[in-house]
Amino acid sequence: MSFLAPFYALGALAIGLPILFHLIRRQPRGRTAVSSLLFLRPSPPTLTRRSRLDHWPLLLIRALALMMLALAFSRPFLRSNETADVVEEARRVMVLIDTSASMRRAGLWQQAIGHVEEVLAELSDADSLAIVEFNSHPDVLMGFDESARLTPQARLAAVRSIIEALEPTWRPTRFGPVFQLAADLAGESSVVSTDAMIPIDGELDGDSWDAVSSAGDPSAMKTQLVLISDLQSGGNPEALRSFAWPETIRLSLRPVVPTASSNAYATILQQAEDVVGQDDAELGQRRTRVRVTNAAASQRADFTLSWDEESGELPPKVSGGAAVVSESVQVPPGESRVVQMPRPSGSVRALILSGDDHDFDNVRYVVTPERLEMTVLILGGEQDAQDPRDSLFYYLSRAPLSDASRSITPRFVPLSEPLPQLAPDAVALLVIADSHASRMMPEQLDQVTSFLRSGGRVVYVFDQVVEAAVSGGGLATLADRIESDDTKRGELKIVEAAVKDYAMWSRIDFGHPLFSPLADPKFNDFSRIRFWAHRSIEGVPEGFKSLATFDDGSPALLERMVGEGRLWVLTAGWHPRDGQLALSTKFVPLMVSFLDVGRRDESSLTDRIVGDPLPWPPSATATVRRPTGEEVSYRTLADAKQIDAPGVYELVDDARRWRFAVNLDPKESLIDRIADDQWEAMGVKLDGAADAASRERALAHQRQLRDVELESRQRGWQWLLVAVLGLVGMETWLGGFLSRTKGDAKDV
Repeated sequence: MSFLAPFYALGALAIGLPILFHLIRRQPRGRTAVSSLLFLRPSPPTLTRRSRLDHWPLLLIRALALMMLALAFSRPFLRSNETADVVEEARRVMVLIDTSASMRRAGLWQQAIGHVEEVLAELSDADSLAIVEFNSHPDVLMGFDESARLTPQARLAAVRSIIEALEPTWRPTRFGPVFQLAADLAGESSVVSTDAMIPIDGELDGDSWDAVSSAGDPSAMKTQLVLISDLQSGGNPEALRSFAWPETIRLSLRPVVPTASSNAYATILQQAEDVVGQDDAELGQRRTRVRVTNAAASQRADFTLSWDEESGELPPKVSGGAAVVSESVQVPPGESRVVQMPRPSGSVRALILSGDDHDFDNVRYVVTPERLEMTVLILGGEQDAQDPRDSLFYYLSRAPLSDASRSITPRFVPLSEPLPQLAPDAVALLVIADSHASRMMPEQLDQVTSFLRSGGRVVYVFDQVVEAAVSGGGLATLADRIESDDTKRGELKIVEAAVKDYAMWSRIDFGHPLFSPLADPKFNDFSRIRFWAHRSIEGVPEGFKSLATFDDGSPALLERMVGEGRLWVLTAGWHPRDGQLALSTKFVPLMVSFLDVGRRDESSLTDRIVGDPLPWPPSATATVRRPTGEEVSYRTLADAKQIDAPGVYELVDDARRWRFAVNLDPKESLIDRIADDQWEAMGVKLDGAADAASRERALAHQRQLRDVELESRQRGWQWLLVAVLGLVGMETWLGGFLSRTKGDAKDV
């Protein structure tokens, strides 16, 4: 039995009044003075029945009447099993578990497991549950539909089994993808609770976001996201600014807090070996620029950097390996310092930072790519002219084309000599400088064609003045050889352009990779480069694309894809006889673009981030050697998931080998926690204490309405009042009867 107004039941305490009245001894009302007793001491009568009650039936009737009256005012009602209590609306709870590398810090994962257990304890049998783990990419471990098919006990066992098999990874944190997935799951799930109860008045408290949803409409159902994470600022939360946060989703933060806050990390800014100072040059000392960043909440400022020659163990730490060339660095909390770290002469595998509380990000693996020895060949031209500065080779040989990954050596080859072996790995660029290249030997044409098809790059330069219109010569022959069909093409003619004063390049395709390095407005001005002479091409073969033209509309630079290679045609030389290109600041970037466009950059493989796809396509013969020495196949793109931890790896495909370093994302070291107001500033709707209190008020309101409805249906208080009236009538009759009986006895 329950009471709608239980405080009225205190009125039942009034049943003590009849008992008190029955225990009170009434004194005689009148006193008569007798003369013979004036000198006697008063002696009150002895009460022999003071503790005894007279008229038990009358006492019981009065007490029962008072008790029933109190119960009537309390408005009692009975609940059945179905209406024992108001069932709170079935929630849809999605648990987001952070498994990024920063969760490998001491104590965090144990706290995360504890938060999961708390969420499971708070669930009711009618709630829907989904489990999602996330790092750089989210992964649904249990969906709403899957958990709805399980009994509460089976669901609890399944979740605990999933969590037991889960552990932090080495991937970075990304909040954007997991919230996008959560929004998609919240809108697509078909789970609708049948236990949700619509209140009698049809509405709930307006402050409660957890209002009853429209049955059968998953997009209108409320979903609570429970985020279990260290909430690190390196998780790119800014991505949420472009995300329209759904009104039906609230985020509940369950942060895990590390016991120690000091953390620093090192970033290698330059792997190239720079010679610093005269003394270092004499000693052959090599240095590398390293940035050390200290967290804002750190309690330490003194750290040590050292190179390690043996570092394949995970978690990464120096154990048994010889740490060489150490350097101390002091970095205040919240700041960074750049130091020049001397490098040893031996093989270096990693840079290790020590001195902070967390070692998950203290190792940066290093693989220095081998410097390639390559050549740039110039076939033909006028190297032996009276003034060497009138030749193409003179300026190309003086251009700084070498870098840390390759050494470029220019070489001149006369048309009368056979070409050396042309291989894309050895010849970075082939320049054909002859407007009458019909003199090229058939063997040379075959070599150039094969070089193009295998991925080589050729620049064909018309560098000589044409006195009269001539046929395309070597270019036409080369164009015919690279065609794959026997289609008859028009005749290609070369004509000297009529330049009145000077000509300039126009209509430059800055969207093309060749000119994209110069696309910035600070560098894209070619109007100061003047050409005194250039050639016009008539009957350009199909397949050639114009990348730049002269101001008279004739092509200045053409491009043709040939297999994996590229063929460019310049209708003017870069030497001073034709123009000012070689003397301008655009010459070196343009030559470097000829070397780099379309080339597969092996240096990009030497430094990767955990979780990034490999830039090399898989093959049936490719294998990857892990830092532990284990060899795994790389036959499909999915096999790249096995590159899941920092270290030095080796990719082997047939006779070729590539060593590359895999490191932790530097942003993962930004462990400062995102404040609650930052989440709200990005549009996230948090499920805070106000929302919880609002839901509790709404639930209490539903309970009250249910109690009022049950009590109004049963109307037990009316029957209690009828019983009270009956008892009052019985008490009146019994009291009168007992009074008459007592009077009759006195008369007798």
